Amino acid sequence: MITLTKAPSFTSLNFDFLGWIIRQNCLILMLVATQ
Repeated sequence: MITLTKAPSFTSLNFDFLGWIIRQNCLILMLVATQ
C-alpha cells in the first residue's frame, strides 16, 4: 500500500472501510441492474 504521508492508523482504516463500502455498493448496483 502506498502512503504519501505518515497518517494515523485509524484514518487509513477509515479509508479502507470507505473503499470496502464503495465496492459493496457497486456489486449491489450491478446485481440490481441485471434484474
